[in-house]
Amino acid sequence: AMKTLINAPASLPLKELRPLALFFLGFGISYALFYLLYYHLYLDYYQTQQAVLADPFSIGVGQLSAWMLQITGYQSSTGVLEGHFGATVLLNGIDQVIIVPSCSGAKNLFVLAGLLIGFPGPWRKKLWFIPAAVLLMFGFNSVRIALLALVQDGAEVDTFHTVKPALGYFNHLAMFLILVTWAALTYRK
Repeated sequence: AMKTLINAPASLPLKELRPLALFFLGFGISYALFYLLYYHLYLDYYQTQQAVLADPFSIGVGQLSAWMLQITGYQSSTGVLEGHFGATVLLNGIDQVIIVPSCSGAKNLFVLAGLLIGFPGPWRKKLWFIPAAVLLMFGFNSVRIALLALVQDGAEVDTFHTVKPALGYFNHLAMFLILVTWAALTYRK
């Protein structure tokens, strides 16, 4: 065994590193592009508008979360809380969760789309899978926000802050399952 270790090549040939380099290049460029578009064009635009206190993406997450709560029998709606750049989810007319851009799930969507763009696979599949995955993650994030509103409703602050990180892992699990689905669709024989 020792002889095998001593005779092992010092580094991998560049040809074997090419897929990894292409992955990081595809992921890095697409994530950087999404990030610049969202944070430096989209959000900067809405933060400079005096009439708009929330970006439409955060409002959309809030509206889907409120709708999910409504179909399960809760009195829920979406609002805009003055002084905050974001939307709110209300239960019985009381603000429960403030959805600011950093918790709207946009960053997770950029990471997911970037990973899928970077992963090898046919572009024909990517053209339908990436939008479907982004919509699915938007839905998962809205479920997370709805659950946060339910936890916050009448809960102690400590309870909310204990549950909030656990529900963040809910989104990470969803991203992992989507990536596993992509791998299964791409590499099945």
